[in-house]
Amino acid sequence: MPRPSIILTLGASLAILLAACSSDDGVDDGDPVAARRLTVDLQDGFDGVTVVVIVNGRTVAELESVTTDEMLGLAESVEVEIPEGSTELTVRVGDELEGDVAFDADGERFVGVSLTGGRLVTNVSEEPFGYG
Repeated sequence: MPRPSIILTLGASLAILLAACSSDDGVDDGDPVAARRLTVDLQDGFDGVTVVVIVNGRTVAELESVTTDEMLGLAESVEVEIPEGSTELTVRVGDELEGDVAFDADGERFVGVSLTGGRLVTNVSEEPFGYG
């Protein structure tokens, strides 16, 4: 029969080994689906409307009473993590208006959406928009 001190030593060694193998060391292990940040800025023309933001078929935000701050030219900003590759963004305003834009997300992306003349206008950028 093994002595208790040997069992404790083996158990402690195994626990340390398992902890070392499962620790998050901050190193990218080559995950093929790297996340990218998408920022959707609802910009000009919004006046007390309900807005739904959908990314790749998934609703990521449902906002009520969205109104543009005329001094900034910005109503709301929505940030979401997306996988690298082809991305489809849909923005719905109320029950009658919808706009779509598709783009490749090989890095961080910024999409400005404005309500102009009864339609949605989008602008996809690799750089953030300036406000104020």
